[in-house]
Amino acid sequence: GAKLAAVDISFDNYGDGIDLDDIEIVDGKSDENFGSDPDIVFLTDDGAPFPDNQPTQDFGEPIRVLLLYAVRDSTESIKLRYWGKEIIADPLLLEGDGLALPEP
Repeated sequence: GAKLAAVDISFDNYGDGIDLDDIEIVDGKSDENFGSDPDIVFLTDDGAPFPDNQPTQDFGEPIRVLLLYAVRDSTESIKLRYWGKEIIADPLLLEGDGLALPEP
């Protein structure tokens, strides 16, 4: 089975840009790569979603996003990578309780 992992993360000083679709989620224990192409929700500084998911920042300004990934049910912690470089190198524990999504 699978579960949803949501990562609230901010980026600044990202130079020529960052392609959020290329951020990979990795199992924090086994290093298994679950892939990239997360669903992306752009957030305001206080964590609210932007209307119509359209951020107001100019290119190169700090951004805050919620990245949504599917991971194995057994996944306890995650790391993030971008083109082979660790964004989050120390495993982040996934909280056991969270929002539940209905079965499709």
